[in-house]
Amino acid sequence: MRLEDILGQEKVCERVRAFLKRRTLPNLLLFGERGVGKTSLVFAIARELFGDFWRENLLRVECSDFNEHRREYIERDAYFSKFYNDRKSAVEIFKRAIREYAGLKPINANFRIIFFNNADLLPADIQQSLRRTMERFNKTCRFIFSTTKPSAILPAIRSRCLCLFFKRLDAEQGSQGEKGENALRRLLLKVAKAENLHLTEGALSALEEHADGDAGLAVSILEASASFASATRASEGKKRDEDEGTARRIDRDVVEAVVRSAFSHRRRIAEMLNDAFLGDAEKVRRHLKFLTAVQAEREILAEIHAELRRRLLQARERQVSEMAVAKTAKRAEQGEQGGEGVEREEKWWRMFANIFLYESETDFNLCNALNGSMHLEEMLLRFGSVLRES
Repeated sequence: MRLEDILGQEKVCERVRAFLKRRTLPNLLLFGERGVGKTSLVFAIARELFGDFWRENLLRVECSDFNEHRREYIERDAYFSKFYNDRKSAVEIFKRAIREYAGLKPINANFRIIFFNNADLLPADIQQSLRRTMERFNKTCRFIFSTTKPSAILPAIRSRCLCLFFKRLDAEQGSQGEKGENALRRLLLKVAKAENLHLTEGALSALEEHADGDAGLAVSILEASASFASATRASEGKKRDEDEGTARRIDRDVVEAVVRSAFSHRRRIAEMLNDAFLGDAEKVRRHLKFLTAVQAEREILAEIHAELRRRLLQARERQVSEMAVAKTAKRAEQGEQGGEGVEREEKWWRMFANIFLYESETDFNLCNALNGSMHLEEMLLRFGSVLRES
């Protein structure tokens, strides 16, 4: 991975490249949505600065795993397991391990790098200790924080970092003759060309819709679609030698089929919301039990929020369509119906506002929760009461 391989973040890469030319780097805070190139940038920086020794001089810390598993994470991680002690808490072990690494002499380099992925999930006491560690070992170590929620990073840490914003890849307009193509689309076309795939316009649109700006997710869906297309051709009796030198065709139907099978948890989230709105507590509890076995509570909350946003947009589109029909009809009672429509719309928006308020409260409660499932269940049941009151 090189800086040139990161698409859609030209301004960020330009600023970082200026530091790399001088073989130095400040502490960094990388923030933006998922799948926009934050982690890729860190690996590109490490390869550029450290060459063949980039693995020895880079420590990657998955804060979401540590926050969820604590001692289990410490035990199974190759580096942190060296400091494991039954008589000390996971937080104490974590702090010591970070201090030890920050103080190590770099290998064939001026400094090492500690990369905290999903840094917003680090507990406040660990962030406080990191502030002091950053000051103490500024000559031998640089710290890079990656997050989707920069406000969750303590101001004391933010003030010691160069903050770099990563924009959505599906919002960035193409350049260099690629008018009308955003960075995500260019990335998909680049991968498709390398893998000898032919993507139809419908397939590209479907990939963009389901990925929602996440390049990693888009590529994963594309890889699954390629495998699905090959399996379909094989089941239809088409010989492999007939496909030699011919790009495998992937259309919208293939992408949609992969999404339906590979992202069944999204359907489960939608079903759980339907049951919550109906006030069926038992079904909500069963859905949560299934989902929490494979996903963290905060990830489930993010999926719930995404599904609610989709429903909100769909509801808005229906309302716009109904208003257009009403204007075209020009009925005598249009004024009365229009007033009723406005009142109904206001109730609709108030309902969604209350739902999002409950979401934000649950998001806060999950930060220090011992059992996140209880907070999610309470939130979902409150959704049902909001709908019934509306």
